[in-house]
Amino acid sequence: MDNKDLKRIEELVKLINKYNEAYYTKDAPLISNNEWDKLYFELLDLEKKTGIVLENSPTKRVGGEILDGFTKVKHKKKL
Repeated sequence: MDNKDLKRIEELVKLINKYNEAYYTKDAPLISNNEWDKLYFELLDLEKKTGIVLENSPTKRVGGEILDGFTKVKHKKKL
């Protein structure tokens, strides 16, 4: 594994998590969906290439924190 790949993974995880918080929690997107997709798929490719998936990687979960005002719904299957 290239140290450059690990640094890029760390950078992408930090960026995407920041963008996810802005989008899901604050309802204030910072980038377009297209830009987010490019970053996310770059991260997925690097994780597959290196076998490294950080604990806080956005590829390990769906969505963000729950905002006040939304009704909680229990899903039949895990998302």
